[in-house]
Amino acid sequence: MEYGWDNARAFLGLFVITGIAWLLSENKKKFPWKIVLGATAMMYAFTLLLFGVPIIRAGLDSVNNGINVLIAATR
Repeated sequence: MEYGWDNARAFLGLFVITGIAWLLSENKKKFPWKIVLGATAMMYAFTLLLFGVPIIRAGLDSVNNGINVLIAATR
């Protein structure tokens, strides 16, 4: 997997969106940081699982190919 500016922009976006949510919250002292950090950790774990494990990635590629066949058949 290659890392580039797209990955850095996505990582920065995560902090920006979390910051906006914190700024818009009514009670900044009771912001659910534990939930935000837990959800972020789960998101990265699923990303690594889906794109880092070769057999799962091959399965996703197969699903993608199947969908492309369906799209081509409907044209």
